[in-house]
Amino acid sequence: MIDIEDLVEYLYKEGKIRRHRGVRGRNIQITCPRIHYKLNKRTGEYEEHLENRPSLGISLDEPYLFHCFSCGFRGTIEFLVAELLDIDVMEAVRWLSNRYEFDENSYRKLNEKAIARIKDYEELFGEKVVFKEYPESYFLPFRQIHRYTLDRGLSEDIARKYEIGFDKWQRRIVMPIRSDWGTIVGLYGRAIDEENEAKYLYYNYTDEMQIEGFDKSLFIIRSKGEDKKDIAVVVESGLDVPWADQNGLTEYADVISILGSKISPTQASKLSRYKEIVIGLDNDFSGEQGKKLMIKMLGNITRLSFLQYPKGVKDLGECDKDQMIKAFKERKSVLQESIKNLQIKVD
Repeated sequence: MIDIEDLVEYLYKEGKIRRHRGVRGRNIQITCPRIHYKLNKRTGEYEEHLENRPSLGISLDEPYLFHCFSCGFRGTIEFLVAELLDIDVMEAVRWLSNRYEFDENSYRKLNEKAIARIKDYEELFGEKVVFKEYPESYFLPFRQIHRYTLDRGLSEDIARKYEIGFDKWQRRIVMPIRSDWGTIVGLYGRAIDEENEAKYLYYNYTDEMQIEGFDKSLFIIRSKGEDKKDIAVVVESGLDVPWADQNGLTEYADVISILGSKISPTQASKLSRYKEIVIGLDNDFSGEQGKKLMIKMLGNITRLSFLQYPKGVKDLGECDKDQMIKAFKERKSVLQESIKNLQIKVD
């Protein structure tokens, strides 16, 4: 009934949409028309900005639901058109009916489909999750750079850039985990005592200085570059991100930690904005299972490839600069590898 591709192209040509992407998995992504907020780390204040990277997905199928994965703006298509054209919703309905020639009865049926799918809405886009956010002062006790960080080969400059500090109570190297808009939501900690049963911990402290966990599947740790790249290398460990930056990999791609081997739907939605995802999970059983899950969740959305680590190397953190860059430049296409393996089985 409504040609969403035509609608997006028209609104783009009219200057109502800043950027858009092609169809991926029965939806098309555009830049959100609403004001977003970004933390200015220099001033400590939030600043208004308009998106330059598409994060709002529109379904090509009835009832044409849309959802912005950055700010949460969502609904059916007439609400989006109203926002883009700066008109009220009923005017948007009339505008759509004139352009795509559907009557009041057709619109009523469309609404009925939307209402019927409201129960599926949260399943499609994820429930709105409320999580604790902390002021910058929360991380002050953890600012000291521990010798363990430098012994791992990370420089003081990189440690400061990625806010790698030390939790003396838990005896862990820590980094703040931040929301998409820059606020601290918790700590990523790596034990410095090898006998510690919990090598990695994702936690924060209550007012009574008691440890409590949080849902790490809602967040990622992203490399800190001035310009976002079209390619992302996905790793497990948060500390692999600054190591990749120090060794020059971030000149070619963003490097993102999903804080483990198992990607979540929320993390997948954040990664879906990239033109290519390079899977760089650990070279072990968990990493291989995680790779299969990533292919399942992102295979129909973006181009996928993977790193082949040198023999005896487990992850990106064990690569030196030459090994890291070589593995990236010689990355293997998931599709080509699948075809190759299929041919071998047929033969």
